[in-house]
Formats: sequence, C-alpha cells, structure tokens
Amino acid sequence: MTLQEKSYEHHIQLVSAALNSAKRYNVSIQTIQLIDLSLPNDTPWRRPPPPSHMSLAVLLTDLVEHASSVRLLRSHSALDLLSHAKLNIHQLDLCSINVKRVSLENFLHANAESIRSLSFRDVDVIEPNRLEGATLTPAYIRSMTDVPVKKTSKLSCQCSFQEGWKLFFDHDGPLSVPRVTKRKRCAQ
Repeated sequence: MTLQEKSYEHHIQLVSAALNSAKRYNVSIQTIQLIDLSLPNDTPWRRPPPPSHMSLAVLLTDLVEHASSVRLLRSHSALDLLSHAKLNIHQLDLCSINVKRVSLENFLHANAESIRSLSFRDVDVIEPNRLEGATLTPAYIRSMTDVPVKKTSKLSCQCSFQEGWKLFFDHDGPLSVPRVTKRKRCAQ
C-alpha cells in the first residue's frame, strides 16, 4: 500500500467515525463530496485492482452510505472503487472526471432502484479498446441504463466553469423495478 493510499484510508476512517458520532445526535448529511481522489497507477486498462484498492473500496462505501448525494470532483478513482456497491443515494454528481464505461454502467445498474438524478460536467468516458475517451452526454447515459430518463436539463458548474447536464430518472416507468401490489380477492 502506498503512502497516498494510507493517507486516503486514514482520512476516510476519520470522517466516517465523525459521521457515525453525528448520527447519535440526529445530525444528517445531505452530500459527500470527494475531491481529487485518484490512486497511483490507476489506469483504465489495469485488471484486477490490487488488494489495497479493495480495502479502500469498502471504507469508501461505508463513508458514502452516510449521505443521499455524492459529488465526485476530479476523483478519477472513486467511481471505480464504488462501481459494485449498492448504495442508497438519490443523486450522483460528476465533475471534471474521467470514468471507465464499465464502472459507470456497473454503478448505475447496482443503484438503479435508488438513484433519482445524475449530474455531469466535463466528463470523459474511457472504453477498454479506445485510446481517447468519449464525452458523456444524455444520449450516452440512455444507452447504458434501462431506467427511463424523465427530464433532462442543462446546468453550469462553478468548479470547472463548464456547461453540463442533469438527468432525472423515471422510476415509475415501464422499465423500472416492478412493484408488488396487493390483489383484491374475488368474492365467491
């Protein structure tokens, strides 16, 4: 484990402990923002992740579970670490970041039941067999998920001064997770 990974691990544990203490006093956190979480030697083509990244993924998952919204700013490794975690977040915000297509697909699939909106600005999607990334667009997101997009709106970012998009997902549409309904019994 590198010094940088140990530092991330230490700081994530400290913040998680503070948030756990705050819960006892009914303090709730709306958004967790991760800035510049990028691991050394983190390339899109590296398989499988080293064991130190897996322990960091567990700690990061525990941290993110404290909020309903997650904002990733220049945190190129965060989505990769969280890609298989089923979180109960309602909003994901990506800004000035490179993401692996498979990580974004896995994240959206794992969190399809809870995620209500996705905001993104200045995001490049890296695919395994391409040298250059593709710019993330609403159409690109629609091709990745079965959950229908209810509304799309433009937005601007104060961090990167880039225009971006916010997508609202329709969880009541025909492709959403089926709901269990009670059937009325017929009188005989």
